[in-house]
Amino acid sequence: MKKKLTLFLDEPLIAKMKSLAQTKGTSISLLVEQIFVEQPITLDSSTPKNPDLEEDPFITKFGGLLKQYNQYSDAELKSMSMEMRLTRHAV
Repeated sequence: MKKKLTLFLDEPLIAKMKSLAQTKGTSISLLVEQIFVEQPITLDSSTPKNPDLEEDPFITKFGGLLKQYNQYSDAELKSMSMEMRLTRHAV
């Protein structure tokens, strides 16, 4: 489920993001989502753990079914996944 997130950014950055989104044929929301997906979130020991950020038990149990993707690096898989998401959710 998607929720609204309000960001306060400098106007030149907003203009740059709007231009980039238009060039890519997507939305600023999807660009921001892509940034968060590509940048791993690290938690230090003082930060309470969020169960939503824990490893998905489904992936742990069934991850071996994807052996045909073994030839790809993590970065390549992440990129392929992002491309599929952007294609599926493009406005």
